[in-house]
Amino acid sequence: MYKIMFVDDEEQNLFLMEKIIDWEEMGFRVCGIALDGEEGIQVFEETEPDVVFVDIRMEEMNGLELIERLQKEKKQAIYVIVTAYDEFSYAKKAISLGVKDYLLKPVSRKELIPMVQEIRQNLDEAKKKESETNFIHMQYESGIFSFAFSRLEESCLKKEAIAATALPGLEGVIRGQRLWFCELFSPVEKIGCLMEATKDWEVKYRFPGYDHIDIVALEEKKTAVLAAFEALRKSSLKKKYNLQVNPCFQNVQEFIDGYQEGFKKRSYGFYEEAGGLYFSETVEENQVREYLRYGESGDEPLQKLLYNGSCGEMEKQVRRMADYAREKGSRPDGLIDEMIEVLFLVKSQLTAVYKDRAFMILRHRNIWNLHKVRTKARLLAKMEESLRETADAVQNMLEDKGNYSLMGKTAEYIQEHFSDPEFTAGEAAEAVHLSRNYFLKVFKEEMKISFVDYVAKIRMERAKKLLKDTDKTIYVISREVGYESQYHFSRKFKNMYKLSPNEYRSL
Repeated sequence: MYKIMFVDDEEQNLFLMEKIIDWEEMGFRVCGIALDGEEGIQVFEETEPDVVFVDIRMEEMNGLELIERLQKEKKQAIYVIVTAYDEFSYAKKAISLGVKDYLLKPVSRKELIPMVQEIRQNLDEAKKKESETNFIHMQYESGIFSFAFSRLEESCLKKEAIAATALPGLEGVIRGQRLWFCELFSPVEKIGCLMEATKDWEVKYRFPGYDHIDIVALEEKKTAVLAAFEALRKSSLKKKYNLQVNPCFQNVQEFIDGYQEGFKKRSYGFYEEAGGLYFSETVEENQVREYLRYGESGDEPLQKLLYNGSCGEMEKQVRRMADYAREKGSRPDGLIDEMIEVLFLVKSQLTAVYKDRAFMILRHRNIWNLHKVRTKARLLAKMEESLRETADAVQNMLEDKGNYSLMGKTAEYIQEHFSDPEFTAGEAAEAVHLSRNYFLKVFKEEMKISFVDYVAKIRMERAKKLLKDTDKTIYVISREVGYESQYHFSRKFKNMYKLSPNEYRSL
């Protein structure tokens, strides 16, 4: 519903304009009326209308002077003049002021209705264009911030320094605004659920991370965001949400400093069972480094994994390691180092026992990604997943099933990377240490489908779910499933399912 106001020094004319047509049916709400120019300026400032009908001849300040005054004060609206005089001089002046149109008194419905319909169409088109422009702009800014978070996390994991110049375009997005950022994570909730839970928060940007989401908001919205987090916690006590709040920033260097400080101190909430709110600048750095190292209680769990394909005892062992570190209040990053050592030990012992047959086991996993994990539950889940995969591979070898699946579960690697528009067969082949051509040959032999068709199928299945379960635009969905071009995505979707994405959504 658009807002419209009328300015005329004769009350009967104002009454006529209010009643001459059903404004709400035409898509407008009368937000104000004024009997002279000065009152017109005051009503405009109070109501900010989209359209102004103004009488051209009024005492003290005529309609053209009113429009000129409003425009000098940067008051944007569509102006229509109403006059009893069809004079060229007035029309010429009105044109120079950008007046949309004019009506001669007495105003007739026959002339008014098509004019209002055209104004409504112009407003709709302008609103749509503004919305599309804002969306593209936000997508651009979001991409820059997303890259910045990814680049900073990488530099912190590698313990490398990073300069503001390594984050191109970010200064132009910050633009001196007072911003702040936080990290929302949970030991049980998936990334998609975290995104859904925060969809109504008053924030500028949200980005999915490894096991969390990064959030950027205006400083003035901090109270509202923190209140939304507390409401989320109270409504979902069993899901144990955590929010780490990092410092405010106004430029790239302050953003870098705040991120690095938060990265160093985020271990504060690592073992938290009930969930909580943490401010990184108030957290004292934990210096405790005491851990239960693998093998201190015997090597039997590893032997069962290596020779029987049984991982139950290994899972119990890593849980004991985590519980011990929590009991001692030790640093989580040190515990993660211990877990990584366990996986490296498993890999080296598998190679010693099974030689080349064990080459592909765990090769597709980036073990160092464990340092991205923020909760004990996530860490244990990742460790147990790796150990069970290893146990399955050992059982396959013991039963003489030949090669360990398709290059160490290449399918899982594809599932983790298919949404990247730049994901290629070469990347997948490199991950399992095979040449691209040989990889493609073996993949098709074992999967009975080409690599390209397999990836396309995964992307389209994911797209179908997003089309049915969300109200995201086709453009956003195409990006989320790995297509830079919405046209390319839509054409591929229709070729596969004989329906366009919109047609499928409307079923």
